[in-house]
Amino acid sequence: MSIHLLGGFAKNFTIKIPKNITYRPTLSLLKRRIFDRFQNLEGYDFYDLFAGSGSMGMEALSRGAGQVYFIEKNNKSFENLKMNLDRFCEAYSSEHNLQIESLCMDVNKFNFKGLLHGQEAIIYIDPPYGELESYRSLAKKLREYKKIITMIWVEGDKDKTCSAESLIEQCSLSEFGEINKIYEQGSHYLICIENI
Repeated sequence: MSIHLLGGFAKNFTIKIPKNITYRPTLSLLKRRIFDRFQNLEGYDFYDLFAGSGSMGMEALSRGAGQVYFIEKNNKSFENLKMNLDRFCEAYSSEHNLQIESLCMDVNKFNFKGLLHGQEAIIYIDPPYGELESYRSLAKKLREYKKIITMIWVEGDKDKTCSAESLIEQCSLSEFGEINKIYEQGSHYLICIENI
């Protein structure tokens, strides 16, 4: 299985995904909708939390994001992520200044102090569906930085976790800014929160 990047300098780059994956990549329609709205990410750092294949972080890189962090705790998923990142860097690092940090660790142990250096930041949260506590604990951890986070994008599935509205309420996501848009595809959704 493979998916392709949708835009930017690496448009059509293929991300390889093994058959026995333990995650599911972001649906292409959801990804297209959010990145059609935010086509140019120059001036932003991007945090791809629960990165899985890394498709969202690589899409952000392709669209000009400065520093991109990929955090994934599953060892097999991380190996696949690293393989795709190596291929991405091999293809584009000679022409583009790629600033990438990939870490195999629990997102809740990641030190978000890098948010303090002043760069605009987009936090993308996509834990395994059904892990409501992962959403809650991460939202709690990020509250310390809510004044400096520019945007938070949260993906979920109403059939496996809860509705977007319920997730917003249960995790107090409106504390991070205005709920700008909820993109939907079937039971899947992507919440866009802007700190304005």
